[in-house]
Amino acid sequence: MEIDSKFLSMIFDNVRENIVVVDTQSYEILHANQPFMDSYGISLEEARKKRCHEVTHRNEKPCHESGEECPVRQAVETGIEARCVHVHKDANGGPKVSRITAYPIRESDGRILRVVEISEDITERYQAEEAIRRSERKLSLHLQQTMFAVIEWDPDFRVREWNPAATAIFGYTREEAMGRHLGDLIVPRSILGDVEKVVDRLLEHSGGAFNTNENVTKDGRVIVCEWFNTPLIDEQGTPTGVISFGLDITERKRAEEELRRSEKRFATVFRTSPVCTTLSRLADGNFLDINDAFLRLLGYDREEVIGRNPLMLNIWENPDDRARMVETLQNRGRVDGFETTFRTKSGKIRNVIVISEVVDVAGEKHILGLTLDITHHKNAETEKQKLQAQLLQAMKMEAVGRLAGGVAHDFNNLLTVIMGYCEIVLQRPARNPRCTAKWSKSNGRGSGRRR
Repeated sequence: MEIDSKFLSMIFDNVRENIVVVDTQSYEILHANQPFMDSYGISLEEARKKRCHEVTHRNEKPCHESGEECPVRQAVETGIEARCVHVHKDANGGPKVSRITAYPIRESDGRILRVVEISEDITERYQAEEAIRRSERKLSLHLQQTMFAVIEWDPDFRVREWNPAATAIFGYTREEAMGRHLGDLIVPRSILGDVEKVVDRLLEHSGGAFNTNENVTKDGRVIVCEWFNTPLIDEQGTPTGVISFGLDITERKRAEEELRRSEKRFATVFRTSPVCTTLSRLADGNFLDINDAFLRLLGYDREEVIGRNPLMLNIWENPDDRARMVETLQNRGRVDGFETTFRTKSGKIRNVIVISEVVDVAGEKHILGLTLDITHHKNAETEKQKLQAQLLQAMKMEAVGRLAGGVAHDFNNLLTVIMGYCEIVLQRPARNPRCTAKWSKSNGRGSGRRR
């Protein structure tokens, strides 16, 4: 019997799992193998003085009094093996997940006085499984809340999974969509063949595929969706279906189309406008585009201007003017009515007014400039000033003439009176012939002046 007992202990100690024999009445440990003692950092003598829950849980209360399943108690009550998973505390006090199987030991009279517990440390497996469960919960939460339609298809293109976003986009509830073929659900018959070819290629390979195509909703609307499709492969490498992520881009497509039309209209207006129009980078002043009116004004070809800045082309007669304009643009973002002079390719000087504004193109600041040629206006204004000066001079001369005429008229009036009196005197008998002769001579000279 002693040999049998030693042999039994040797077997127990060489088993990897923890084995402990527990008294069903007191829960005291009657025997334990070496792996059990190593796991909990206790000797056999120390273990035999304690109850099982005091060693494994470090708790004075039995498991069932602490709200946990007690495998010993279950084995006694049912008379068959009991299974459960407990979180124990190892030798360092850390958590140790154990999967326990309790076997009842019957006496010859049928009573169950002892239970053998065999526990396996599944901490790493449990942690891995828990990590997977957490990941699956996160993924499930993401699939339920994402803005993308998430649809899982089986190899026959029938729906296996359908998330709320798919309902929001296509109008079908999950119950309505499950099991239905894609051709009867969201793909127009006109492109069904093309879509099936995409899915077939996915099932033949392991890579994903991106495509954009029209889809149809429950109420018959045709929408445009972007799709990213990935094949589902099992452990043997066999495709088991496809998962598709879809996004309704109908409004974005409409906006892009409207933007293209708007850009086309702008390009047409830009090129055909009679106002000289340019687009240049604010940073270096290089021209990105110019219209025909600007080229006609300065006499350049397009190839001579694109990619170069005004200073390279010597367009600004006074470069300081451009520096002031750029500084104003950087501070205020806009310049109105900036009058300056440009130099054409042939060297002629043109008077211009520049209107500029800072605009954003692809995230970079640019200058949109409008140039008005006012050379003819300037020349006309100069000519007008000359004519005004000539008119003023003529008016001055006319005023002087009128003044001289008025003075002569008044002087003649005075002379007429004087001469009249002189003639009266001359008609009287002369007392002094010499005096009479002088008056007659003076009268003759006065009459000549009046005439």
